[in-house]
Amino acid sequence: MSEEEDSGGVKAQGDNDQIPDQDTVRLITGSWVREEHRQWIFDSLAEEGRFSVTLFPDLEYEELVKMVKSTLRIVAPNVSIKLSYQYPSWMQIDAGDGSTPQFISDDYDVESFVHMRRKIEEVNLYVTILEHNNGF
Repeated sequence: MSEEEDSGGVKAQGDNDQIPDQDTVRLITGSWVREEHRQWIFDSLAEEGRFSVTLFPDLEYEELVKMVKSTLRIVAPNVSIKLSYQYPSWMQIDAGDGSTPQFISDDYDVESFVHMRRKIEEVNLYVTILEHNNGF
């Protein structure tokens, strides 16, 4: 399949695939914590960069959630995910406390993330996995 034919599709990549371009973003699973010096860090659960997804123009929030869940093999109905990213430290927009996590919760947030990711390749997509028990 040529690059031109494939430009509008959704791709999911797994173990040992190389990251081919700025539209492919690494998925990092874990949770946000604040260190004792009040810096935000993402405490990852697994080896970084093991999975990735390829973004595309006009990607909607629900599509991104489905794509991430599929890539991470999340199928249980009582499991949800929170998507986020963090600006790189060199952008110096955080008053020295470690850039506050930016959560992705709608189509506008996805669009902003896709545009930023195309310009700043070092930004990863952080995924927090939540299991809901008995409606809680």
